[in-house]
Amino acid sequence: MSEPQSLPQDAVLVGFDGSDHSRRAVLWAASEATSSERDLVIVQSYEWSVSMMGSYDERLRRHASDQVADMAAKVRASHPDLSVHTQVSEGRADETIPDIVDASAPRLLVLGASGLGALSRVVLGSTAAALVRTVRVPIVVVRGEQTTPSTAPVIAGLDGTAAGDRAVEFAFDFASRHGAPVRVVHVVAGTSHLPPGSPTVPALPREPLLEEEEGSKPTADAVALRVERLLEEHPAKDVETEVVVGQPSGALMDAAANAQLLVVGTHGRGLLDRIILGSVSHAVLYHAPCPVGLLHPR
Repeated sequence: MSEPQSLPQDAVLVGFDGSDHSRRAVLWAASEATSSERDLVIVQSYEWSVSMMGSYDERLRRHASDQVADMAAKVRASHPDLSVHTQVSEGRADETIPDIVDASAPRLLVLGASGLGALSRVVLGSTAAALVRTVRVPIVVVRGEQTTPSTAPVIAGLDGTAAGDRAVEFAFDFASRHGAPVRVVHVVAGTSHLPPGSPTVPALPREPLLEEEEGSKPTADAVALRVERLLEEHPAKDVETEVVVGQPSGALMDAAANAQLLVVGTHGRGLLDRIILGSVSHAVLYHAPCPVGLLHPR
């Protein structure tokens, strides 16, 4: 595995592998880097085995370098004021990208929903699925055909946890830069809305939204108060709050039907992620109709 080169700190980092999914992710990341006045770093990884010794390995490396250079040139042509950097690393992307994240501390990691290879037919690629469990910076998985932010609504899931608060803050900041409305949705677990064939999953554990008596349910007023507190440090315009009864992931995906971004929090570390990411975060990453933002606790 090659060592990460010197890259700008606090940039927007995007994974690229030459697939259509990753090209859309790069274009989305370029627009986001421009709007947030950050550098853009496009990273590509390549693998080789003992059977690929000699000139074949060099051709593979050159092919990856040419691909990422061509993508960077297209981005520079459409975003002439954007500072664009590239990184080509030897190894699996789910191993090289965490090293690059550790070295450069990006503001945001952007990934395509799927990629090349045998697993490209599944809804969420194996690389993205691995990285959302191991990388702790904010992540956006670009789903659907969207390549640029718009004025369509941003949906944020509020669940009373620190990660949920970060998701709402991220949504406020994103929407403010793009002049988009925000709809904050809190789901009280009820009837399942999961797509056909999806596993049934429980609601995420939730801290009380207010200092209420044990066992009492959060009210619309409690949700609105929580949102008001978050708005104090992350001001945004055109913000609505809603309490919905339903299955959390399904209700959030219903709310995101016409959205440009759905933002949720995830919880825990290490092996615990395998359980908790299997619920709300897991479901929206696999089935949401739009790009998905994923925020870990600080």
